[in-house]
Amino acid sequence: MNGLMDSSAASRHHFRAGGGSRAWSRRETAWADIGHFPVADGGIALCVTVYNEPVEALRDSLAGLAAGVAFLRRTHPGIAIDIVVLVDGLSKCSPSMAAAIEEAFAPEPPARGGAYDLACVECGFDALAGTAAPRCSDSGTRLFVAAKVQNRGKLDSHWWFYRVFCSHFNPAYCFQMDVGTVPAEQALHAMVERFEQDRRIGAVASSILPPAPGSAWNLLECWQYMSFANSVLMEWPAESASGYLSVVPGQLSAMRWAAIDDRGLGATRDDPLEVYFKGLGQLTPYESMLYAAEDRVLCREIVNDPEVEWTISHVDGALAETDPCRSWDELLRQRKRWCNGFMACRVNFVAGLPDFVRRPEVPLRRKSRSAVAGVYHSLVLLNDWFMPGLSILFLYSLVQYAVSLLARMPLLQGGLGAVSGIAAGALLAQFVLCYRGSLSARSIGLFRVSLALQASVAAASLSAVLLLGRTALLSSLLVFVFAAWPLASLIGQRRLTRTVLASTPIAALTFYIVTPLIWMYAVCNAHDNSWGTKGLVAAGPDRMDPDTQGRVRQAGFRRFRNRYVATWFASNLLLVLAVRLGFGTDHASALAAVVGVNAAVLLFGLACRTGARIGELRRRAAGAARPVRAAPVAGGADPESAWGG
Repeated sequence: MNGLMDSSAASRHHFRAGGGSRAWSRRETAWADIGHFPVADGGIALCVTVYNEPVEALRDSLAGLAAGVAFLRRTHPGIAIDIVVLVDGLSKCSPSMAAAIEEAFAPEPPARGGAYDLACVECGFDALAGTAAPRCSDSGTRLFVAAKVQNRGKLDSHWWFYRVFCSHFNPAYCFQMDVGTVPAEQALHAMVERFEQDRRIGAVASSILPPAPGSAWNLLECWQYMSFANSVLMEWPAESASGYLSVVPGQLSAMRWAAIDDRGLGATRDDPLEVYFKGLGQLTPYESMLYAAEDRVLCREIVNDPEVEWTISHVDGALAETDPCRSWDELLRQRKRWCNGFMACRVNFVAGLPDFVRRPEVPLRRKSRSAVAGVYHSLVLLNDWFMPGLSILFLYSLVQYAVSLLARMPLLQGGLGAVSGIAAGALLAQFVLCYRGSLSARSIGLFRVSLALQASVAAASLSAVLLLGRTALLSSLLVFVFAAWPLASLIGQRRLTRTVLASTPIAALTFYIVTPLIWMYAVCNAHDNSWGTKGLVAAGPDRMDPDTQGRVRQAGFRRFRNRYVATWFASNLLLVLAVRLGFGTDHASALAAVVGVNAAVLLFGLACRTGARIGELRRRAAGAARPVRAAPVAGGADPESAWGG
């Protein structure tokens, strides 16, 4: 149906736990080792990556998938679905997950010191998902548990999924999902539907959000929620409108197999997966940053195909809930990878544009679209790079303007000045600790004190400015900044509006305080390419080999970090000085200019979201008026011939 080949019950056997087909595989012979698993060309292959999470997280994810599969089968009753739970290292499993794996493999559980690289078994979906999951035991859905003997990182898990399982199953679409992510009932259907609506879509991104904050005063939860909401509501629609969506979130996303499969590709195209898995080898310091966001590397390879004009699409209605960071140190480690990764990937995208536009086989329309995307991503790159400088300008201008307004109140003026000085000292100590890479309990405590001092100074200064100053322009800008996210949620995501409204105040008030800390820690630790979250704080084999761990190579990474930090610090300092010289003592105008930059970014995102929503409504109307155009039957088929082009 619609390019997703049906599969009969005879060719897709269902096995209960402990009674299914199994394989003991070495990396060198992996494809042959799983060759006895039945093949169903087309359909969906879905990977759930597991590290050290409890089995309850896996069962939550499988329960969400079961509901999503049941909903998908209303429109695709014969679709073949293969789900592969890939466990990254038997020794790293939580006790509950290890027990579930042993039960799945019974009576022959995998050995942690085995002579193989991966053990795989086909087992019953309901047995592993638990009683909470809707029933999903049908002839078209298979569940495989694949456990790697060694912990080699998420990218290595994706190597097994794409290079081994997808190459064998030959699906139409490849989904990847992190354990702990719970897709909404309609998420899978919405993503498949988007593929079928447009034959040029090579990958789709879902709408990822953490759970609603338990309290509107919980800064950690509210900041994370609004960070994800800003991506879903503003950033991704803006990137799509520019011509290049640069991310497919690892929490839940999908690729068209024909867009990344290397079978039958012409000589003019590099193998996207070959570039993607370069991150498993020895990397330079810059490449180490680049592959901290390897999903963005794959996005670039997809859209840079000179022969087929693949695009990447954000599916607004494909909602999924992911588990948030539970502590500040976990958040800082996570965002260290994300911030450095997407900054390096934007540099990589922009730097590669000249070679792309010089290719004679690329039509002028694509070159123009890529150039527009390059301009947009360059502006975003500059905004991210100078975010600490803009934040310091905001706080400095705000305090100076408030101090000038309090000239007739010397007690308040002196108190504000004294607290501001203490906050500045705490900010400097914050930078030193970030540079040292310290996330001890004392460091986190100082970060909390620094954030509290900055927030107190900002709140007191803003109150003085709004009560005593010339605030017509500034007030208008601030009102728009506070209203932008709730307005964006009203455009197609009304179910989020109440949570967005509750989370916006504390997130917006601390935007120029928390965001600089995130970037400060990320830049100061660019040399540290460890995963950093959920307990994995040491670099794995997919990042560092024994030579990399030597003193010489470590020194090279640190020299790179030192140059990187020095350039970042000096350029942000020059920005602050230039703006201060330009505005002189007109602190009100400087303050309005800084807030205006943020407001302009939000306005553009809001406009792009409106356009995306209009486009979605038009697609729905067109889909209701005519039959859906068929997608490719087999993932390895040539796109042009499969679509009749």
